Amino acid sequence: MTLPVENVLPALAQCFPAARVVLEAPPGAGKSTYLPLYLLREQLGTSGITVMLQPRRVAAVNVASYLARQLDEPVGETVGYIVRGETKRTKNTKLLVVTEGVLVRWLQEDPELSDISTLIFDEFHERNLHSDLSLALVIDALPLREDLNLLIMSATLPAKDISEWLSAYCDGVTTLSSEGRSFPIDIQYRAPKQRSEWLLHLPSVIVEALGNADKGVLVFLPGIYEIERVQHALSSLVATDVGVYTLHSRLSLKAQQHALKASDGRRIILATNIAETSLTIEGIDVVVDSGRERRANFLPGYGMNQLTTHFVSRASATQRAGRAGRLQPGTCYRVWSKADEHGQPEYARADIETQDVTSVVLEALKWGSSVSELAWFTPPNPVHCRVAEQFLSLTGLLHDKQLTGKAMSLDTGADVRLALICAAANETGDKEANNNVKAACARALATLEEPSPHIKTVNILESTKQHYQQRQSLSRWRRRWQYWLQRLRVTENTEANEKGAEPMLIAGFPDRLAKYSETKRSFQLVTGGRLAPVAELLSQPQWAIIFEATFQEGNSTGKVRRYVEVSDISDAIDAAGLPVSETHSADWLGTQQTLTRVRRQVIGALTLSEEKLDGSVSHEERCQAFAEYLNKKGLETLHWSRKANQLLARMRLLQSVTGELSDYPLSPEGLLSNLKVWAYPYWHSLKSLSQLEAWEPCEALTYWLNYDEKERLDNACPEHWQTPTQRKIFINYLDGTPRVEVKLQEMFGVKDSPRIIDGQQVVAVDLLSPAGRLLQRTNDLNGFWGNAYQEVRKEMRGRYPKHPWPEDPINAEATYKTKRQMQ
Repeated sequence: MTLPVENVLPALAQCFPAARVVLEAPPGAGKSTYLPLYLLREQLGTSGITVMLQPRRVAAVNVASYLARQLDEPVGETVGYIVRGETKRTKNTKLLVVTEGVLVRWLQEDPELSDISTLIFDEFHERNLHSDLSLALVIDALPLREDLNLLIMSATLPAKDISEWLSAYCDGVTTLSSEGRSFPIDIQYRAPKQRSEWLLHLPSVIVEALGNADKGVLVFLPGIYEIERVQHALSSLVATDVGVYTLHSRLSLKAQQHALKASDGRRIILATNIAETSLTIEGIDVVVDSGRERRANFLPGYGMNQLTTHFVSRASATQRAGRAGRLQPGTCYRVWSKADEHGQPEYARADIETQDVTSVVLEALKWGSSVSELAWFTPPNPVHCRVAEQFLSLTGLLHDKQLTGKAMSLDTGADVRLALICAAANETGDKEANNNVKAACARALATLEEPSPHIKTVNILESTKQHYQQRQSLSRWRRRWQYWLQRLRVTENTEANEKGAEPMLIAGFPDRLAKYSETKRSFQLVTGGRLAPVAELLSQPQWAIIFEATFQEGNSTGKVRRYVEVSDISDAIDAAGLPVSETHSADWLGTQQTLTRVRRQVIGALTLSEEKLDGSVSHEERCQAFAEYLNKKGLETLHWSRKANQLLARMRLLQSVTGELSDYPLSPEGLLSNLKVWAYPYWHSLKSLSQLEAWEPCEALTYWLNYDEKERLDNACPEHWQTPTQRKIFINYLDGTPRVEVKLQEMFGVKDSPRIIDGQQVVAVDLLSPAGRLLQRTNDLNGFWGNAYQEVRKEMRGRYPKHPWPEDPINAEATYKTKRQMQ
């Protein structure tokens, strides 16, 4: 059977050598399963190895195995693969399928990629951190290897967009597009009554789908929790001869591959978005799509990722549905309504925009470049980059924007934090007692890296014991444990000293040191963030290292998921190299909230010790204490009179319309950060918090402006507007748009709406009845006279006959009098 991608292969061949190609090919086109073998057969780019990058381990292994079968060879001969923890290749291997992290390591060791002739970035639309990073490094290295062939393949991202971006960095970029190959798919919508009840509704949809399936049902779910819930529900709903399989990244490669292979009977596969692309899943003709996926969003204030459940993008929904039509006509049941699709984004955001980029920043610096100097299809989040640099500085890997010797010697084949723990453990020496600590570290590192979803214990040392006890059934954990044993140079039989591992663990998580407050019933991190107490504990540890926390959407206080108690805070501080500093301040202490001078030993936001000092509090210390109080409670704590709010609103309006007063930070955050400038001089007479809360800031804000600025404000944004009857009407600035309230008859003869700020800002007019009730609010007075006025006149002239209601209001005399008074 001819594959669609075959139609573009002659054009692709013309681009070799030194090919720079972007190929857009939908699922089923054959870009992953046919194109690489075509390159080998036609001997295109065969002066070295052809490397195809896959974003997922199971996809890399599966694709390599499939390609090897097409050659009638075992995997590891002509076609091999390299993924974390497993390699299948020989000296005869011509095509290697690898994950992007492998390529980053190769580039750091050999920027010229001497043994490689062709690089294929497959499934680039998945946009994980390593795919963006490795491509950025490859583009930077291309001047060293002008003969290197580069192919970027995407199923959903438009090739034109990628080509235009790539053309800014290299010449001769060719864009190719291939049709996909899929059979018709019948889309069915099965929305729950309430959107929040989708998970309860899902099993019934799966049962319906199974009844209409000739082969098997593939179900897309956001995560392991939902998979387990649905698996439990199905146990009582489907026949025993129907196999129910799970497919997610926490399973061993063997278990994942087992789920991919077709069975004799009908089956159900419960999968995360790992099954969206690359994988060939046999025996599937029906898809059930929950429409949800789990994504990580980095929280800079915590240095942690927040896992949130989102609606999938339209591109992902299309990819998922396509799974039902790879080999025959199929059906996709979507557990949402068609109307919900209007709110779906076209594409998911790239990981480099939303996730922790510490590894990206470190690899860029190791490359000899800054993040901003590299070529990014989507630039990394700059705030996340700054947080990453702060972490690298805190751990001694970065100093004055330069990597330290510690950083250059750090083996970052693993996560940066885990590599730091390993380095700290290796520095303990080779004595027997230290080997016991290393053995404990090896177990803890494997548990942090590959936790079993079935072991729920939140204390990492207790969890590590359970993982070790169950190691024979936890193949992924066991392989990582053996890897870390090798890195730490200890044997499997070495006894483990869990308590001795505590100081080593903090070496990788110094920013996760936390102190528990009984009064606030929460943990505070050294970075300042707060976390709820550990629900499983009756008594909370005073000090702890928080490895992981979950954050509910809309709630900034996370729940601790994995931690370890710190029994000796001094040892932990020394091990982490955390800087301890001394502060002097005046704080409100005790039930009477007495301002007292205090000396503290602190680490970041955490207090190690404090001591009350004798002596009276100075004005500067009192003002600083007031400022800290307001920073915690907010500016609304002060007594904001209507006059003060009006003044601030006028200042903000003038600033936004003209750009004047640009030197004045008028946002709540700006006012708080500049209290010393505008508020301190007016706090001389304040002695207590109650006096502070009663303080009215209008005078201070007024005299923050100089004379000319105050005069300009009064002229441009006056407090009153004069009507044609010579009455002064108050201008209300508090709603964002300035507004006046005036009886309709007083606006006769006024053709256009009032304006301020040199005519740049319209003043809205609330037109009132003779009794003072609102008749119309308008920003276009002329339009009101020409349209709505006649309706108002018709209704009001009978209700208020004593007042004038002329047919031609623009040429009538403005008045606040009755007709009799006017006569």
